[in-house]
Amino acid sequence: MFSCLCRDARQSATGKLPDLVVSADTAVVVDGQILEKPRSKADAAAMLRLLAGRSHEVCTAVALITPENVTSVDVPVETTEVEFGEMSDDMIN
Repeated sequence: MFSCLCRDARQSATGKLPDLVVSADTAVVVDGQILEKPRSKADAAAMLRLLAGRSHEVCTAVALITPENVTSVDVPVETTEVEFGEMSDDMIN
């Protein structure tokens, strides 16, 4: 899921070699589906309706890249279960 995180961080570090590159990303997963960032207000409202009254996972990965490990990076992922209460359309909109 987060392989692009390492690739992107590695590419930004390659050639520049700063002391440290920190890259992180978070994904929301519901019913095995990764939710992309909403593209519009309507898309965001649809996502909130999907999440309302149920639980989902929030996964966050962090990559720390130094000049010494630019080709081999360990990316730990922390997964948290989050439960949303019911939400009315007024709350969502």
